[in-house]
Amino acid sequence: MIMIYQVLEILFFVFIAFLAIQLAYYWILFSRMAFYRHPEEEKEKPPVSIIISACNEYYNLAENLPVLFNQDYPEFEVVVVNDASDD
Repeated sequence: MIMIYQVLEILFFVFIAFLAIQLAYYWILFSRMAFYRHPEEEKEKPPVSIIISACNEYYNLAENLPVLFNQDYPEFEVVVVNDASDD
């Protein structure tokens, strides 16, 4: 009876050792993929167009257009479309 418990205890420690080795392997392998960044992605940002449809929005445009023009983005354009407004 004691022999069976000793064998089971040894098998349990072997199982834990293999599990630890396997978890360390997966952690090393997948952490490289999870934290990898392409250097080109950080340097280059695509140009952006901001399109605003405005109908009688003089006061809102006067308040919000300076905020849009003061962005810290390398290349963008703002297009305001007049939607038959009176102002």
